[in-house]
Amino acid sequence: MKRFFLCFVFLVFVFPIVVFAASPDDPTLLGPMGLVDGSTTIDPTPTLTFTLSDPDVGQQMNFWIEIDNNNDFSSPEVYYTSALQSQGSTSFTVGQPAGGGYYTNGFEGQTLFSDDYYWRVVGLDDAFGYSNYTTANGGSVAFVVDLGLWTQVGGAAFSGGSVGGGYGSPIALHPLTGEPYIAFLDYSASNRLSVMRYDGSSWVYVGSQGFSDIVDFNGRGISLVFNEGTGTPFVSFIDSTGNINVMYLVGTTWIDVDGADIAPVGSYEWAELKYGDGGIFLAYINTSYSIEVLRSGPGVTPWESVGTVGGVTTGTSFRGAIGFYEDKDILYVASNDTGVYRYNGDTVVGWGLGGTWENLPSPTVSSSWLELEVHPKTGEPFIAGSSVSAHNVDVQKYSDATGAWEDVDQTVNGGNNNFSSDFDFFFEPTLGIPYLVLDNDGGGTDIYLASFDGVRWGYLEVPDGDFLDPTITYGQNAGELFMAVDDGSAFYDRSTVFAFISSSIYESPMEPTLLGPSGFASGGCTADATLTLSFTLNHGDSERVVRYRIQIADDADFTSVLVDYTSKFGVLGVRSFVVGQVEDSGSYLVGSSGQTLSNGNYFWRVLAEDDFGASSFFVNGFTLGDYSFSVSGSCGTSGVCGVAAKTYVYTDVSFSGDFCSVGTVSSTSLFPSPGSSVSWMCEGIAGGGNVSCDASRLASGVVEENEGENEDEDEEKDVDLLST
Repeated sequence: MKRFFLCFVFLVFVFPIVVFAASPDDPTLLGPMGLVDGSTTIDPTPTLTFTLSDPDVGQQMNFWIEIDNNNDFSSPEVYYTSALQSQGSTSFTVGQPAGGGYYTNGFEGQTLFSDDYYWRVVGLDDAFGYSNYTTANGGSVAFVVDLGLWTQVGGAAFSGGSVGGGYGSPIALHPLTGEPYIAFLDYSASNRLSVMRYDGSSWVYVGSQGFSDIVDFNGRGISLVFNEGTGTPFVSFIDSTGNINVMYLVGTTWIDVDGADIAPVGSYEWAELKYGDGGIFLAYINTSYSIEVLRSGPGVTPWESVGTVGGVTTGTSFRGAIGFYEDKDILYVASNDTGVYRYNGDTVVGWGLGGTWENLPSPTVSSSWLELEVHPKTGEPFIAGSSVSAHNVDVQKYSDATGAWEDVDQTVNGGNNNFSSDFDFFFEPTLGIPYLVLDNDGGGTDIYLASFDGVRWGYLEVPDGDFLDPTITYGQNAGELFMAVDDGSAFYDRSTVFAFISSSIYESPMEPTLLGPSGFASGGCTADATLTLSFTLNHGDSERVVRYRIQIADDADFTSVLVDYTSKFGVLGVRSFVVGQVEDSGSYLVGSSGQTLSNGNYFWRVLAEDDFGASSFFVNGFTLGDYSFSVSGSCGTSGVCGVAAKTYVYTDVSFSGDFCSVGTVSSTSLFPSPGSSVSWMCEGIAGGGNVSCDASRLASGVVEENEGENEDEDEEKDVDLLST
């Protein structure tokens, strides 16, 4: 008999229960207000604030933040991920130390350049969850960095010729007075040299107009320097016969250094002056196509030879450069195809002649045009070179440690190297910040100013206009950056000069104050659909003229702006805007003359802007959670304070009379203690405006009597008063 055994196998499946933690909340409360509403700041290292939260209140969190000058965040200037921290309010400051976090883009010590910026932030938790992006200002410009302001110095196109052309250094500041001077080929004086200075109100000639021999038609070799000890100006130029001329001012007369012209230059006509160690140095390409350097010592001594270096290849070179490091009496010269030479004139006392020239390795910058400057703090020589065909400018510096030239971030502003041969290169003397001012498209009309922050080049704003061939100089004080340009509005034969005022020393307009009228900034009601709003404009510089920009919207975020009006410039003080007013030399960006407001609730805000282009932040004409005013054909009655709103004597112990004569008291108040005050609100009727009411109580019951009354009577009155 067969037996069958049944075997049952029970398989038990254990399914793990996976609990998915909730993602962090999206960051909230992005601020501060001036960095999320498109306002302008002069701070290149702004602090951005926001709040991090998570459904799990015990979770630690971190964030990543992006700041970009493009609204698609395709190339962030800053991409920073923080360390873990507690939930709640936190912040990020541009350029802050990485700490426990790290930079993907950006770096410690970073500063922002003048530009429009967008920013967004993501919250992350310690369980690797992350929120959505929260983007400041809904993706519109969050804030604008403005590091300085350009202002025109005197009239436009004032000279009889141009300072441009990239052939010298034709603008300089007087070392004692700070006045800007320019030297130029004066077409209105038969192609002779003229020098002008700005005396605080207008440009005037220094000496006679057209004081020189006829200048080379291209204006090459024109440069202007000062003896920094005496303030004596020196100019160089190449005349129409090819001779170099160097002249200096005595009283009102320009005379030749050493009493005569210098030997003729080579075919490529480059000459340039520099000041250093009490003397004037002249470098030029001679007829043997070598770089020759001469010096005229303190007191305008006869020319001495510092040396002749290089052997320029005939037919290839037409540009050189000279730089001087005064702290060590070191002179540098360079030309297109012979490299860079260094001369050490350091001696125990004063400048030494007869030293040795050292041929440094050749830089690899493009060299159709050259500029050579020496860092005022480190003594490192910097070469800026451009290519005519490629329209770019590259910058390198020489390192004695490596014996080689190093790139100074050759790509400018994200890789845009489209710069022409018309450029100037200069150092700010206090901090040693290098600047490039460039004619962007090699014969076009765009001027760009770039500065280097130690890691990258970035743009600063420049004046708008049809300008060419820029040249710059920097004084010894902050904000003394001056730029001269060919003014295209005058057929490229005239010059205009601008001064750059650093925002760090410039005082911006104050925020408007005294917004009114009463009730129209606190929820008041009006039947007037063309109501008048008033405010006061203020500025730390009483000589400035200002204008205002006012916006009216039907939402507190101003995403639906109904009026956006900018006024004409006017004096400081009380100003007003009437809804629907005529433009009156102002302009409507939104809204129009004759406009009226429909029934509804409205919000308004206003800012001030001065004639230098600096502006305050917007000031809201409403309190958080309430609207500014309402327009209605059946407005109610505004509240009115009652007789209880008064000053009580020391002995009073309770209010007298009604709190409100019209409207409803919002809440009762305790009677004020001696020397204090209390307030309450009388709410309007049927949508009428609210009004704040106050009552105060004197601090003492002793009342001084008029002079001449008996002191005993005074004492009796005091006793009676106290007993009462």
